[in-house]
Amino acid sequence: MCVTSSEIREQWLDALLLAMKSRSITLHNSGTLKSEDEKIPGTDTYTYPSEKWSTDQTYRVILNSRRLCFSPREAMSLQSQDEPPALVIGRKLLELGLALGQNPDKKEILRFVDATAQLKRVDLNGLTHDERLTFFLNLYHTMIIHSFRVIGPPASVLQRNSFYSSVSYECGGFVYSLSELEYSILRAAMPPPNSFFSFLLPKYNVADAKCKFALKEPEPRINFVLNTGTLSCPGEIPVFDSLHIHEQLDAVCSRVLNTVVDVNETKQTIILPKVCQWFKDDFGLTSHACVLMVLRYLKNKRKTFLQNPNEFKIEYHDYIWEFHPSFTKMEL
Repeated sequence: MCVTSSEIREQWLDALLLAMKSRSITLHNSGTLKSEDEKIPGTDTYTYPSEKWSTDQTYRVILNSRRLCFSPREAMSLQSQDEPPALVIGRKLLELGLALGQNPDKKEILRFVDATAQLKRVDLNGLTHDERLTFFLNLYHTMIIHSFRVIGPPASVLQRNSFYSSVSYECGGFVYSLSELEYSILRAAMPPPNSFFSFLLPKYNVADAKCKFALKEPEPRINFVLNTGTLSCPGEIPVFDSLHIHEQLDAVCSRVLNTVVDVNETKQTIILPKVCQWFKDDFGLTSHACVLMVLRYLKNKRKTFLQNPNEFKIEYHDYIWEFHPSFTKMEL
């Protein structure tokens, strides 16, 4: 559609949004949006249920469909000599989401939500392994912030799987859910979790066009870096760039593990994050292989205690399935 001015464009967009509103939905009321009075004004216009991208197994809710993306001009203005435009856009969007804070006004929310429409026009072809790792980590965290802000986190055990598998972004001509980003892209080269629900997790086959964007090399540090929004994860989220991605991953691992790993010298026990149990095959053939990796990041006396990790019994923290109300930027 061609229009003669930005004013006319906005009129068309308002008319289209009004027509779409009857088909808009909210997934559920979260703990932070318990009643109609507590909902963010206009929440129903922030999301769009898409039949185009639905499958027999999954009903998609596209978070970044509030605005059409008429041209890539705004996206192209973010080009960098050091990184492809897609990475610059992804980083800027995450920074914008993190800047919302705890109590943003409607104007700030709309600015962030509308900016995510740029993702529709990004080009992910030709990205290196490090660039794909960087882009999809930032994209996942942007989607967590976006979905928690306009929909709210899952309110029950039963809603978790449907939430992470239905909340999605349209990005570069494809649609990705949170579950797909985690298991079909970022964890594509690693084993499934040791869990009874692993059969429910998405995995692309070689015929899927999105398979070409999946990571081809395993990256166990993802287990300590990926923030699903629960209280078992930090309330801070890092913003990655591809030029320093490995140093940044190490910095996040160090901060997280030195916060959550406990050592009981008297009982000769080390208590690891629950993800070390769920994804223990990522680290090696034995549970102690994970301890050896954790040792790389521990500081002070805890590291001294674990010089002979095979002598320690391994236990795991319970996973806390409650959610952060908001996030701040993790400075690296």
